[in-house]
Amino acid sequence: MRRFILTTIILCFGLIVMAQDNTKTEPVLMHVQPVFDGKIVKDVNSTILTGKAIEKYNLTKMHTLKLTANEEQRNKIEELLLKDYEERNRYNEEVDHEVRGGHVYYSIFRIAVRSELTLPHVKVSRTRTYLCYQCKPKRTNPVQYEITLVLLEGENLTLDLLKQNFKRTK
Repeated sequence: MRRFILTTIILCFGLIVMAQDNTKTEPVLMHVQPVFDGKIVKDVNSTILTGKAIEKYNLTKMHTLKLTANEEQRNKIEELLLKDYEERNRYNEEVDHEVRGGHVYYSIFRIAVRSELTLPHVKVSRTRTYLCYQCKPKRTNPVQYEITLVLLEGENLTLDLLKQNFKRTK
């Protein structure tokens, strides 16, 4: 009888631990991660916001990068961005994307976590991550580009909600 009770307790504890692991948010792996790590452009202005400052926008985290890139760096960043755009957005139509002059001017799309890519009909978490990108030629030097990358995380976040909260200006 003791063995039965002990086995039951161990099994229940194991189930609780497994259930907690399934509710954790998976890390979002992106091709543009080297940009956030400062490996493509060394001099970046990075800001991370969490907490009450962004709660009114239904966000839990906002990581913003502003940088000035030359044409080669812009092309590399754009190449990585398009890889994320193509790979991560296969199962999701939530996209706002514009190309000007043969290059991406802006792009907003949801980054899917790995389990959504392998099992598209299984939702792991209500936390969603969006990647926003904008690239404009610098006014003072047309061979340099002002690039803004923003990573947004929030529960039940949608593209429509982002557009409503952050009015895009062209």
